[in-house]
Amino acid sequence: MQPSKKLSDFHKCFILESLEKWDDLDVDSKMFYLQAITYRILRSEQRGSSFRTLIGDLGLYPEAMMISELMTIHNSLSDTYTRDKQAKLVALPDNQGTTQLAISEGTAE
Repeated sequence: MQPSKKLSDFHKCFILESLEKWDDLDVDSKMFYLQAITYRILRSEQRGSSFRTLIGDLGLYPEAMMISELMTIHNSLSDTYTRDKQAKLVALPDNQGTTQLAISEGTAE
């Protein structure tokens, strides 16, 4: 069996097992997990975090590197927040600094 086929089979089994474990949870547990995960993902993405930083924020680095669906979510949110930041750019007069300076000052937390 080819290594890529083994990895693909492992990934499919991991997804099925994850879904079974999710189904075993009660509604309260599902709500708490979902709230925590979405909050952490959005907070991390709003700061412009990399995928590695995101899974670190979730407390799952490096184990979560294999979750391709999380990478898909990261890429989508990253694109959204990047477009939002670009839409807020304003050109400043030369005597007040550069657009890059306006970005860094506008995104400081």
